[in-house]
Amino acid sequence: MLSVTQNAPIEAFGNLSETIFNGITPDQMLTPIHLTFRFIGLTPVASFFSSDAMKNPTIPEDLERFKEHLRHYFPFK
Repeated sequence: MLSVTQNAPIEAFGNLSETIFNGITPDQMLTPIHLTFRFIGLTPVASFFSSDAMKNPTIPEDLERFKEHLRHYFPFK
């Protein structure tokens, strides 16, 4: 699992009119890292993204989403 905090707004991804990301998803942006992890034998888990971190931070909401993400993929008692 990758946990990524990025300054780009989430709307910038998957949008072909965006000149920088040109329609790629956040996980596609991280393909080299995912491939490296696969090469060393790790099993992928869905990544967590916190977007627009500098201009429009939503830290309390992001922390709650992160907790739910962890609970979903790593259930424990």
